[in-house]
Amino acid sequence: MSNEVAAPVETAAAATTATPHIPWTILRPGFWRCWLTIRRFKLFQNLILHHENWAGRVDTAPPLAKLIGKKAAKQNPVLAMEMKLNKLTLPVIYGMNAIAMPHQVTVKLPSGREQKMSLVGDFLLFPDEWHHTKYKILIQRLDATIGIYEHRMRQAVRDWFNPLYWLGCAVRVPETILEHAGMLRTAQERERFLHGYAWVVRILYLAALVIALAWLAAKLGLKLPWELLTKLLA
Repeated sequence: MSNEVAAPVETAAAATTATPHIPWTILRPGFWRCWLTIRRFKLFQNLILHHENWAGRVDTAPPLAKLIGKKAAKQNPVLAMEMKLNKLTLPVIYGMNAIAMPHQVTVKLPSGREQKMSLVGDFLLFPDEWHHTKYKILIQRLDATIGIYEHRMRQAVRDWFNPLYWLGCAVRVPETILEHAGMLRTAQERERFLHGYAWVVRILYLAALVIALAWLAAKLGLKLPWELLTKLLA
């Protein structure tokens, strides 16, 4: 009976330690994904600037009415800003995690206990003594993140004129299809897929090479040693 109980526990433990697979389109976003991400980050940053109303920097942000609407800006701007910030929280964290941009700091609570808090997700929940510090760190991290995505967007434009980029896209088509189908959810599953896919690519490459040699030999009037080639491929 002990063996029957241990098996599911071991399986569950293995499932929890599996490394999630991050799709290539997230690791190397294209032009439009970068453009949308930058737009989202700038909106979040401008809302923070208006919410904190810090002298000097808030003048660089668009008018609040343009960010949350004229009606909301007149009636209850603080509530409207905080609601919009909360809606943007997870997408912004997701974008920062994709480029390994840290957004957590260790905060000492009034009780004396230390706790990690997210500059993005917990921005409105920081202790009062962190008011200026959290703002400075968050704005610096947002500037850095926007800079990285702007760099990647320029690189994506250069990729359009790089034939190796399009060749790589063609080679990754099977993997992309499986990612959209939800069949490559962990790094381990992707590793097994790539192992099998590598063998398929090798076989296709050898087949194409043999066909090319046969075509070239026919053009030159030569006869290929098919028995020797069969032995080498075997």
